[in-house]
Amino acid sequence: MMPPISLTQIVRQAEYRETRRKCYLLSEGTLTEPSFLDAILSGSPYFDSNKSVEFYKTERSGKEFGINTLKGMIDIAHKNIINNKNIGFRKKKDKVIIFFDLDVYHSSISNIKRLIEANKKYIIFIFVNPAIELFLLLCKANSYEELIATNLAKILKNERDPKTGNRFIHQLVIDHIGVDPKDSNADFSIFANGLQNAINQEKMYLSKKLVNPNSNLISNFGVVIEKIKNGELDDIDYSVLG
Repeated sequence: MMPPISLTQIVRQAEYRETRRKCYLLSEGTLTEPSFLDAILSGSPYFDSNKSVEFYKTERSGKEFGINTLKGMIDIAHKNIINNKNIGFRKKKDKVIIFFDLDVYHSSISNIKRLIEANKKYIIFIFVNPAIELFLLLCKANSYEELIATNLAKILKNERDPKTGNRFIHQLVIDHIGVDPKDSNADFSIFANGLQNAINQEKMYLSKKLVNPNSNLISNFGVVIEKIKNGELDDIDYSVLG
């Protein structure tokens, strides 16, 4: 019986070549992250020049649909992709990419580091603190200085807005970009078009180290996306984890 997971190829090339590497995308969230990745990979010119990597979005079902812990996603990656003969994962060429938010892991960062170190051979890890909405907000030009730096304490505290029930960073995205990333009908093209803004601002302002998440905004999203674009899947440096 096939595992409860299906694959959808996001970027299609006219001619398949065995030399191309495959990346299987697995995210903690079932809406925001997959929608953003779809927009980046299929609706953005950012990856147009990359002919060496194919991307596959994984879709979970059954009991595995609700699994959103990092350990749980790693287990899914090994069971349903890496060690699944029906998938044909090539251990010397292909990668699984796991995306996750750090907001719920503040008290277990040392365990997160151990999980990354133990599984980095076949899995690329992308993380944002407190959540993916921080990186989405960076897609807006000058957003760090105008919106993030001036609200740093509230973003790190990550409390819900009493009026909307949204987390503070989520509400900032809605208020200043005009798109609710948790809306199933949201148009993510505005984020895809601003991807370079996010990458540049991440480099300038955010920490890449998994250290003191209660007082540091953290993201390696842009760094890893650049590596993938350049075909450097084996050159993800986790020594900066702290």
